[in-house]
Amino acid sequence: MIILIFLIGALLRFTNLNWDSFQAFHPDERNIAWAVTRIHWFDELNPKFFAYGGLPIYLYKILSDITAWATHDPSWTTDWGKIAVVGRYVSATLSSLSLPFIYLVGSRFFSPAVGVIALFFLAFSPWAIREAHFATTETMLVFFLLLLLLVSYCHCERSEAIPLRLPRPLRGLAMTIGSGIILGLAIAAKTTSLLFLVIPLSSIWLSSNVNRHRISMTFILLFATSTYFLLTSPYTVIDYPHFLESMQYETGVALGRFSVPYTLQFLHTTPYLYQIQTMLWQVGPVAIIGIVGIIMLTTNMVYMYIVSFPRKRESSFQKATKYWIPASAGMTTQKRMNVSSLLLFLIFPTLYFLWSGSWYAKFSRYTVPFLPFATLAAAWLMVFLFQKLSKQKIYLYICIFVYLLIGVSHALWGLSNWTIYLRPQTRIEASQWIYDHVPTGANLLTEHWNDGLPVDIPPHGKNPSDYPRELMAVYDADTDGKVNTLAAQLANADYIILSTRRMWGTLPHLTEKYPVTSRFYTLLLSDQLGYKEVASFTSYPSLFGIVINDDEAEESIQVFDHPTVRIFQNIQKFTKEEVEKKIKQKNILSMGS
Repeated sequence: MIILIFLIGALLRFTNLNWDSFQAFHPDERNIAWAVTRIHWFDELNPKFFAYGGLPIYLYKILSDITAWATHDPSWTTDWGKIAVVGRYVSATLSSLSLPFIYLVGSRFFSPAVGVIALFFLAFSPWAIREAHFATTETMLVFFLLLLLLVSYCHCERSEAIPLRLPRPLRGLAMTIGSGIILGLAIAAKTTSLLFLVIPLSSIWLSSNVNRHRISMTFILLFATSTYFLLTSPYTVIDYPHFLESMQYETGVALGRFSVPYTLQFLHTTPYLYQIQTMLWQVGPVAIIGIVGIIMLTTNMVYMYIVSFPRKRESSFQKATKYWIPASAGMTTQKRMNVSSLLLFLIFPTLYFLWSGSWYAKFSRYTVPFLPFATLAAAWLMVFLFQKLSKQKIYLYICIFVYLLIGVSHALWGLSNWTIYLRPQTRIEASQWIYDHVPTGANLLTEHWNDGLPVDIPPHGKNPSDYPRELMAVYDADTDGKVNTLAAQLANADYIILSTRRMWGTLPHLTEKYPVTSRFYTLLLSDQLGYKEVASFTSYPSLFGIVINDDEAEESIQVFDHPTVRIFQNIQKFTKEEVEKKIKQKNILSMGS
């Protein structure tokens, strides 16, 4: 069964990695690919891009060079779309390798049953399938996180899960160095992985293997981490001023200090609650089960720590962590756990959720490092409840029915998201429609901060240069100059192309910040500006004829790989003055009037 689940999970991840036909529609992929093209062995090694670390950039460069050599096609080293596809194969590979690791982590921390359920959940998780189709670092971080957790557990608990034929002191040293290498690579992938440090540090200070060597082991861990970080992301230090500038910008965006167009969707959202809502889109009910599981595990850990003192009267925290919980506290999931194991498992997701949940920016990728822990906690809770409730037949049958419902619905939710990669990309479909239905020379209006359409579709007889195209600067402040320019553009254009819901899904609600622009979108979408919607292209998650509209999800869940594209034609040809009057008036006409 384990092998079957792994194979299915790998299939879901490797399906149609070139889903955008080398167009590189994901902006982060474009930025990484741009950095890759700057690297020239060994004349120029500075990627001059620090939103991500050097590891993915150098790795993609090496693999792109190998691919170009193997195919005799040098464009694999220069074309952003092809570099992105190379990166997606890395993501799919690491996401697939994470499957056996989550099984091992679940088995070691809890029980084999927990490992199998966690493996199943991760194999079909929509977020994991989606991130495997992007050449970003999220799957890399999850892979390193699970591997680090497994190594740290073996170090802390003297487990033989990782077979090393070494004397015990050398085994502890090898585990420490291994943890440092993994952590260094993770930080070289993305700087926020610095928080991963709490896992190996906890294993060192909770382990009875290194009672007298904790400080020296800590220095060894930090040395190994620093060494491998510098080897794989050297310009983070060499070009530190630019790195610092980039981090200040990225931090400012995340915390809401800088207002940028792609974070406007987070205005008036509630911290923590919004992230939980996003996790429901990413993994379904498993997210709620996992959060409840983490809360229960934390409660048990605190209880175990407190009750250890009256009985043992030990002053050392490390001694307290070796007190075994009585069965009545609920930790009988085939394997008893102590406080050190629970703390090792819980410390990162707890700190990370409390930290990242407070951020202004709440992109779905920010929840990814938390989700493997939620998955494991959900699996643990289900096994725990099954053991408690299965003693009576009626509860046993109810439990089996509910668990089958959860498992089937989770698999169907994952498969419905997977079908997105079986269908043509909506931007490409829309581009084909434009070439087939819009006459050459028609004036097209597209939005700032969105991909302009049509895109080039070889060997089609037409290309984007056949259509004059103007950008609507909708994110600019609503000044008289903007209104005047927008009215002139709307009067002169033949078609408006909205290539994602990034603007029309957010700006109509920001009436205080964008009073005119919000009215513009409200009127446009209700056919009151002389434009009529003549085509739309969607690719929602769907299965067996059931379609799930994800327009309400956090926009990055949709806008990269399956955005809704809407095309409007200028039918009534209002003059500039008429358009300006409509979008300036205070009382918007009722919908459909």
